[in-house]
Amino acid sequence: MLVPCINCFTSVYAGLVIFSVLGFMSHMSGVPIDKVVTQGPGLIFIVYPEAVTKMPFSHFWAILFFLMIFTIGLDSQFGMFETMTSAFVDEYPRLLRKNKVLFTAFMCLVEFCLGVPMMFQGGFYLLTLSDWYSSCFSLMLLSIIECVVISWIYGVDRFRADIQLMTGHKPSIAWKFMWKYLTPFIGVTTWIFSLYQLKRAKLGDYVYPDWAIVLGWSFALCSIIPVPGYAIYIVSRQPTGTVKERVLKLIQPAITYGPSQMEDKLHYFRSFTDFDWLRYNAMRNDMDWRSYQRQVDAGDKTQSNMAAATLNASTVAAEQVQIIMDKVSRHHKGFFENVLFEDMGVNKQVEEEIDWRKHPSQNTAPMGKVVVVVVVVVVVVVRVI
Repeated sequence: MLVPCINCFTSVYAGLVIFSVLGFMSHMSGVPIDKVVTQGPGLIFIVYPEAVTKMPFSHFWAILFFLMIFTIGLDSQFGMFETMTSAFVDEYPRLLRKNKVLFTAFMCLVEFCLGVPMMFQGGFYLLTLSDWYSSCFSLMLLSIIECVVISWIYGVDRFRADIQLMTGHKPSIAWKFMWKYLTPFIGVTTWIFSLYQLKRAKLGDYVYPDWAIVLGWSFALCSIIPVPGYAIYIVSRQPTGTVKERVLKLIQPAITYGPSQMEDKLHYFRSFTDFDWLRYNAMRNDMDWRSYQRQVDAGDKTQSNMAAATLNASTVAAEQVQIIMDKVSRHHKGFFENVLFEDMGVNKQVEEEIDWRKHPSQNTAPMGKVVVVVVVVVVVVVRVI
């Protein structure tokens, strides 16, 4: 709760600062405040530096202003960049986890090359075009999709249990209401309103041509198209079932989903509800939970390799916990190196984690870290300038 409150307070404080500066510029120039500047990057790159030069002790305020811009850019760079690199490393751990430092340096170089065109004479037009279409369309839509998937498909109660497993504290019921209802409603409303207000991109009196508008929408759609594209691809890869059955099966948590370490896996299974076990058993049998439930209700036990239809979820949970405890007692050696989760289907994750822990020297490279820091600083400085 503290972080959202600080975030909201910072936004309000920033708004006060912005309008105070605009009021100062309006007073000094003698023009209405709505004529001082239009929205866009010009506010921070043109108006603010001009306002700073007219203030008392302008050199002092100029240093603070550009130091603020530098730290904001550096902070944003770390947050967005770590999200991107972590996604690649998690997807290809065997290839990238041992070389994460070098991979990070390579991605910094790639982003630097992508940012170079914005430093040319027409870079301001390119920056405006990218900001005009990307920030109000794709980013908000992806946030709405993420919120809906977690709250309505994965399950907000399961998500709260996962947070309790990781932090020891379960979010209150208020968070459940906000994640499931309030946030999606506000997000969808804001997104629709933004689309309604969206006009043809322009910079001052310059109106972008048609080919530039197509380029701007390409910027917006390049991060959206992979979502339905990969969904269609993965559905088509399923060997059996109708389209509906494939989709219903794929929106369930995978059999390998969950903590990789055995102790965490034990607590994870202990937190399962009846519905969690139903989905888990369904995935073990390669079907969606609705079909599995109908099969169990009909008394068809031939497809179940987990538990008889007469067993309830608590009994199944006890059996699973006992399986894990037996393995722990027989093979517990430091990091459980000789334990394989055949019954849990996570052999791959365990082997990768064991390999990661056994060879820490391959995962840290002091010189590589220096390279990453230098590249990040250079990228941020150049982009700020």
